[in-house]
Amino acid sequence: TEKEITIEENDILMDVMKEHFEIVEEDGFIIAIDGIGPEEGEEKSWIYYVNDEMAMVGATEYELSFGDHVVFDLQPWE
Repeated sequence: TEKEITIEENDILMDVMKEHFEIVEEDGFIIAIDGIGPEEGEEKSWIYYVNDEMAMVGATEYELSFGDHVVFDLQPWE
């Protein structure tokens, strides 16, 4: 799903996600977005990119800036 969301400068990504999507989280990690997550036993997790660069902090720590383009991708563990 693609959504354009209006944010306030320095909003925390996890808070914004919870406001606009159905989020399941565990220990600060997003497990499912709108009911989509790894199947039982599947070694996948949600990875996110901001402005085409992989984020180096969790969504609970990421402060958004105006114009940020965030993409979540369900990827196999490497």
